[in-house]
Amino acid sequence: MEKVTTVLQVNKKQGQLQFANIGTSGADNKLFLDPLLIAMNKDKFSKAANKLLTDYFQTVFKLIKEGETSEQMLLSILRNSKENNSFRLGKSEFVKDVYSSGRGCGPDMLFKLLTRVEHRRLIVDGTIKDPMDIVLFIKNFNEDRMSDLLASILFELLSEFTVTQALMHNPKTKFKIQEGLRWDVTTHNWVKFQYRQLLDLNKVPLTLVPKHIVTDRYRYHADNYLMAHLIQYEQEEELKAEKETNPDAVKRNKKLIRSEKKEEMGNPSTKDLIIQLTLAHHSKNPINAYKEDMVKKYNGGLSDSQLTSIIEKPYAEIEKGLA
Repeated sequence: MEKVTTVLQVNKKQGQLQFANIGTSGADNKLFLDPLLIAMNKDKFSKAANKLLTDYFQTVFKLIKEGETSEQMLLSILRNSKENNSFRLGKSEFVKDVYSSGRGCGPDMLFKLLTRVEHRRLIVDGTIKDPMDIVLFIKNFNEDRMSDLLASILFELLSEFTVTQALMHNPKTKFKIQEGLRWDVTTHNWVKFQYRQLLDLNKVPLTLVPKHIVTDRYRYHADNYLMAHLIQYEQEEELKAEKETNPDAVKRNKKLIRSEKKEEMGNPSTKDLIIQLTLAHHSKNPINAYKEDMVKKYNGGLSDSQLTSIIEKPYAEIEKGLA
C-alpha cells in the first residue's frame, strides 16, 4: 500500500515518525483530530493549536450570543470551515485506489446546528464553551465533522508541520505554491495566505498530521457523559430520597433509570435527553465534572502499533478478500 513514506521516498516505520503514516491511495483513514488530546498535550505544536482553536470557538460563541445582529458575520466565518480533503481522515467508505471526496459539514448546516434554540441556550449560559462540548451536545455533529472543522482551523499550522516533516525526511521534496485561508487570532477572522502544498504520487494534495493528536474514536461522547454523570446524579438523588423512608434502600440500575427518564420526557434523542438533564442539574456543573474526569482517565493517544493497525486494516482486508 502507498503511504506518506512512499510519497517521501523514505523507508521508516511509524515509531520513527512524528506524523501519522496514513494510506494515500484510497479512501479516508479512519482517524480523527482530537480536541481533547490537543488540549491535554503540552508540546509546542499542541499549545499553538489550542490557542487557535480557543480563539476560533470563542469568536463563534460570542457571535452566537449576540444573536441576529451578528448572524451574517457568523455565517461568513463558518463559510470557510469546509472540509479539506488533503488530510485523508474520516469515515468515507474504503475503495482501493479511489480518493474520498468527503462529506464534511457545510456552513449552512453548521450554522443551523449551532443556532438551534436549545443549542444557543447552552452557548449563552456557558455550558458549551469548548470544542469537545459541541460533540456532546450538538445533534448530528460527530467526531468526523468535528475533525474536519478542526483541520480547517488548524490548516496553516498543519501545512507548516507538513513542510517541516517532508524536508526533514527528504530534502528534495517538491511542493506546489497555493493560496488559501488561515484563522488569524489578531483579527479573529480568516485571512489569505500562501503556503507550500505537498502532493502525493498522483499529484493530489496531501497534508500531514502529528500522530499524537489523532485517535480512532473520541473517548468522550454523549452516551458516556449521560451514564457516568447525569444518570448517576439521578440515581444518587433517588437513593437519597428513598433512604428517608427506607434505610435499607439500594441504588437502582442506571439503564433502567435512563429508560424511565426517556419515557418520562417523551422519548427524546440521546442528545436531547443530555440537554434536558444537564439543565436540570446545572447547579452541579456536570459538564465540567465530566471533562475533569476524562482528563484524569484519558491515557493519551494511540500507540504506534495501534495507529499502524488502523491505517493498514482496510488494505489487509482487501488482500484477504474480506472487504
